[in-house]
Amino acid sequence: MNRKIALVSNTGWSLYNFRRNLMIALQGKGYDVIAVSPADEYTGKLPVRHIPVVVSRKGINPLGELRLKEALQEIYRQENVDYVLHFTTKPNIWGTLAAASLSKKKKIGVINNIAGLGIVFAKKGPVRFILENLYRFSQGKADRIFFQNPDDWDMFKAARLVPAEKTALLPGSGVDIELFPYTALPGAKDRLVFIMSARLLKEKGVCQYVAAARSIRKDYPLITFQLLGKPDPGNRTSVTQDEIDHWVKDGTVEWIPWSDNVPELLGKADCVVLPSYYREGTPRSLLEGMAMGRPLITADSPGCRETVVEGVNGYLVEPKSIESLEKALRSFISLESEEREKMSRESRKLAEERFDEKIVISRYLNTLDLLEEDVVK
Repeated sequence: MNRKIALVSNTGWSLYNFRRNLMIALQGKGYDVIAVSPADEYTGKLPVRHIPVVVSRKGINPLGELRLKEALQEIYRQENVDYVLHFTTKPNIWGTLAAASLSKKKKIGVINNIAGLGIVFAKKGPVRFILENLYRFSQGKADRIFFQNPDDWDMFKAARLVPAEKTALLPGSGVDIELFPYTALPGAKDRLVFIMSARLLKEKGVCQYVAAARSIRKDYPLITFQLLGKPDPGNRTSVTQDEIDHWVKDGTVEWIPWSDNVPELLGKADCVVLPSYYREGTPRSLLEGMAMGRPLITADSPGCRETVVEGVNGYLVEPKSIESLEKALRSFISLESEEREKMSRESRKLAEERFDEKIVISRYLNTLDLLEEDVVK
């Protein structure tokens, strides 16, 4: 086949952690695959050739966005790509326009993936207005647009930001159920371990998690609440290092800034918690916990709610509500070991049936097959 595909994202981290197996599968189908993203500590680990590009992750600077479009356009032209798979907002918009600008000489197939919309789409405002119009202008030029949760999918179709006939729904990014194998719960009721893994932004529900943990530890001092992630000093909604240090000092949480062995951490935990009111795609931490058979406690919010069948593999809580989160945590604590083990098995079953990464990869391969058929015609 020897047709060339570029995978484009705003970080090498996201390509390595979420798309590595997709790249390998594409190579297995005979495609020549390249990765395009800013260079970081993960780009050297990618299984394909990497081409660096500058992508600002913050704000909308007209000059910067024009430079990104021109840079992607030049990469697509020089590399003579046949298809581009875009991930994250700026590649979805500017990468699509870059590919379209080359269409007079060569049609480039464009497949976009619209994941979590973040805090910008939580309320009306000038930035959201600009993004909506950029999506509306650009996405009609794509061949297929995947969404990671039904809330975002429905919102974009209702607002006519995308041509409905070009859209489809994926189960998030999927999860490698072999890399995250089912593991029995530790099972010590009086020493339960809860873990929250996330970017430490306030809209991820970090403060609610800490407040609920502080209250519960007054009654259950042997229960551990872990917080896995780093603050982001450049983000105005990030918690600060001083706040984290205070939580650790007063014994509320055990902080783990980073780990290269997440399965080991999840294997020692009893429940994964993510009270996010951020517009998520489908959070990776929930999928990984689910695959390892961890019951989940998460917010009834876009992207999160799809991972929980209430009372079956976990609990949904009211976004931003400390009281609702604490109630769910206490409900889990009160369960008998057999009930928690049943939730554990149900989580793994849900991961296998609905969120296996192989399902996502298969959808991409099938979509490319359809685009290939159109080229032949």
